Amino acid sequence: WSDISRTFQDATSFICRLSMWYIWIDSLCIIQNDLADWRKEAAKMADIYTSPYFTVAAVSAAHAGAGLYQEIPLEMRACPTTDLGMACQERFLSKRVLFFLRGELVWICQSCIDNESKSESLGCHPNYRTTMNDWIYDTSIQFHWQEIVTEYTQPSLSFGKDKLPAIRGIAARIYGYRERPYLAGFWKDSLLSDLSWYVENDGFRPFSNRAPT
Repeated sequence: WSDISRTFQDATSFICRLSMWYIWIDSLCIIQNDLADWRKEAAKMADIYTSPYFTVAAVSAAHAGAGLYQEIPLEMRACPTTDLGMACQERFLSKRVLFFLRGELVWICQSCIDNESKSESLGCHPNYRTTMNDWIYDTSIQFHWQEIVTEYTQPSLSFGKDKLPAIRGIAARIYGYRERPYLAGFWKDSLLSDLSWYVENDGFRPFSNRAPT
């Protein structure tokens, strides 16, 4: 028990208090530094995030091992909505997400959003009300997809090789409903539009080759 991080301890204890006996933690359930196991598990991401009862997000922790529960400061301030940031894959594929913020819990599911302070501003934030079910049949789905690709092309993932597998789960969900041919980050029926992109800021060259260009 002492060998795992405080965040994993908190998450496991929290799940047990809810009388739930199973938890999936990526860095424990995927063999680290094993490319073959990583590839095998990456292909299952859509099922992994859509199957659980809910996803726990420790988004206010200072680092990955800081724990779910943060000390509440003497001077209380409104918690910014940016603290709700998390990867698109988890946010869109999960049926329900429980965010552990600095001063409260926030619950988001496919039908509502609620938080302990009852702040109305959270409910008005479109990025966190939007779920897969909201836009999978939307005529502007292509615009939403381009937003997801834009987010995943930011240098925020630990390794460049994570990018395509990370959005593959969302693509698999869309394909299950629409059966649109998927081509490694693009959709065949909108390929010309998808290729019409440009770089707004100075780019950077990846350290290793990720895919043919």
